[in-house]
Amino acid sequence: MLRRRIPALVTALLVAMFAAQASYFAAAVNHDAPPDEWFHANATRIWASAEGFRVQDREGPLTYQFGPLSRSPFVYHWLMGKTLRAVYTLRGEDLDKTAHVYYDAAFTVDYPRYMKDVEVIRWASVAMATVGFACTAGFLFAAGASLPCAVVVLFFMATTLMYTFISGMANYDNLVIPQALGSFWLLALIARRATPGRFLALGALVLLGCLTKVVFLPLGAGIVIAAFALGRKALATREFWRQIPRTPAQIVGILAVLVLLRSNVRLYGANYARYQAIYPTCEDVIGAEICAKEYSQSIRDKMLIGMSAGQPRHSLKAFLRLYFKRWEETVVGIMSHRDLKPTQHERYPFRRGLSLCAAAIVFAAVRRRDVLRNSLWWAVLLVSSAYAAIVVLENYDSYLRLGVFGAGLQGRYWFPVLAPLIFVLHKPLFSMLKPKPAAFVAAAFVLVYSLQGFRIWMEHPVERALILKADW
Repeated sequence: MLRRRIPALVTALLVAMFAAQASYFAAAVNHDAPPDEWFHANATRIWASAEGFRVQDREGPLTYQFGPLSRSPFVYHWLMGKTLRAVYTLRGEDLDKTAHVYYDAAFTVDYPRYMKDVEVIRWASVAMATVGFACTAGFLFAAGASLPCAVVVLFFMATTLMYTFISGMANYDNLVIPQALGSFWLLALIARRATPGRFLALGALVLLGCLTKVVFLPLGAGIVIAAFALGRKALATREFWRQIPRTPAQIVGILAVLVLLRSNVRLYGANYARYQAIYPTCEDVIGAEICAKEYSQSIRDKMLIGMSAGQPRHSLKAFLRLYFKRWEETVVGIMSHRDLKPTQHERYPFRRGLSLCAAAIVFAAVRRRDVLRNSLWWAVLLVSSAYAAIVVLENYDSYLRLGVFGAGLQGRYWFPVLAPLIFVLHKPLFSMLKPKPAAFVAAAFVLVYSLQGFRIWMEHPVERALILKADW
């Protein structure tokens, strides 16, 4: 009986370990350290004061620095706004009696109210990130990962410093990542047995993700294509279609998909019809003259372009060599307004573990091809790799435009697919091992990956002091 509960107990322990780290960062990190938290807090406050989904009524000179909020994906800020309003109600406070941003026309910031509200958003984000980590476990076991393999992947994610750091901050990645991992989980379930309910749940989750962050569009499309490819045999049978709609849950699922599809069309379709772009720029919506003076990203971009004028650009090949070094620093370390960069020696455990897994895949391709005959493994590999390639090319395009390497280049943009990619790397190795050797290898991997994360955090006291609040 106890043996059957071991996977659940180990998973619960790792989820608790992750939640504890994210909670520590949520409580301890200074409010001016996290990336983009000022934007997310103000966008949340604006949505909290909006009536329904009419945020455009709140847009004006005070909000121009945040760009065209009414023409952007909104689910995270809307959800956090409703959470913030509920907290105000529980406190007996009237949210509508406060300004809808945390500063006035003279840009005098109301720091006490800002910090008080950010705490609420951070703790709500920790809850969402913890759900995302649990979805990782669900995906791994649904995808056929053995317990040693699942433990290694989960431990890797729980000791990835930037992943746990951003999980405690106000950031829409904390909703995008659970949506992505939940979609991969449903993809794995569809690969095992395709049912109408699973397809409907996947469709609703993907459409919701597209309304949270625009980068979910290519990822969601890839996952849906993979789901149809893996479930094509079931889709070709009459029995599958006879099951629709048979249950109240399926009817709710159909309605959810239709409502979310309509919302996507109203956002992206209207954007394209009016601005010839599914995600219009600030200049398209608000105007070039205003954005040049008010929109923070436009001001930054103009400054960077001026700094790099006349400088040569790297080729894509040279860019990639620099890119992956920077990527490694911003995943194993912390990239924020106050960075913590790990040394090359501190990045070795990360490299050694993944290099061993890559060597195992090469060995399997040559000597154990049966290990790689898994359609779900290939689907996850292709979808995750395609998304990662899109992120890299987008970063390269930004580099060519701005001329500054590293502007907007952050490893956290890979986080929606990082756990699936780590699974893809580790699965072949553990599939070639018998249970006892697999347990020893898993223990070795856990030891190696334990040298990152918390150890790096503790060995950089100067950077740690700058990131943390004074009383921590």
